[in-house]
Amino acid sequence: MTATEKAAFLQALASAVGEKKLLRDADRLQDYSKDESDTGLYPPDVVCFAESAADVQAVLKLCSEHRVPVTPCAARTGKSGGSVPLQGGVALSTERMNRIKEISVEDLVCVAEPGVITEALMKAVEEKGLFFPPDPNSLDMCTLGGNVAENAGGPRALKYGVTRDYVLGLEVALPTGELLRMGRRTIKGVAGYDLTALMVGSEGTLGVVTEVTLQLIPLPREVVTALLTFETLNGAAQAVSAVLAAGILPRTLELMDEMSVRAVDGKGFHFPAGTKAAVILEVDGGSQEPLFEEMGRAAEICEAFGIK
Repeated sequence: MTATEKAAFLQALASAVGEKKLLRDADRLQDYSKDESDTGLYPPDVVCFAESAADVQAVLKLCSEHRVPVTPCAARTGKSGGSVPLQGGVALSTERMNRIKEISVEDLVCVAEPGVITEALMKAVEEKGLFFPPDPNSLDMCTLGGNVAENAGGPRALKYGVTRDYVLGLEVALPTGELLRMGRRTIKGVAGYDLTALMVGSEGTLGVVTEVTLQLIPLPREVVTALLTFETLNGAAQAVSAVLAAGILPRTLELMDEMSVRAVDGKGFHFPAGTKAAVILEVDGGSQEPLFEEMGRAAEICEAFGIK
């Protein structure tokens, strides 16, 4: 693209969405040149802060017509490089599209825009006694749209699965600027091609999410957590397998090797001398008594594998 063509494109972009939604300052563009991966720095030519699905449509249509690269982004907390504008062009940010449109206790459904912070969504549904389980490590910063794009998950994936397992429907702007609704609002939906599952995890390569319909579940009333320490890493790994084989399904079961143990030792907690590995075990349910019983069973199983 020549300088003249670039100037004409930027003018058309400003006319389409408004100059106040554009960022052109060279220094601030650096903030949108990377994510949390080691991909490197690739600043876009301009950032567009979409505030509606119509804005997203307009940007994609214009970029398609002018053959300008466009990279969807928001919080940029991912580690896959998916939001890095490798070829410059437009960084299309959905971070201003941050409304939770609906939380239905009756339908166990939430409808939200892609710029909603994951932790904010979790807290909002928990206030109504509901639960959105996927818990990526960056949940206090990452956005719902990024979770959908990356099919994000966290420690609770063991019991509850990842983002794809909770996305019922999507509104997506295609590269041509067309707006497509897919999926459903009901828990059961078996007819036709599952375009929703195709979009989840596509990292913005197939379209830009403008609205998400999520399945929720009742919030577990009680959570019990334990930390088990081991003499060897192999013993800890065998203990994890034995716990699962016994029919115990924790909501989290995290294995820490010796390097991880050393990294956190002394930071508010001291591991017993000689600890080479640890397991963080968490169970949840409706009441504490059966959870403590289940945790006790898990501890008994682990004793055979060198628990300290």
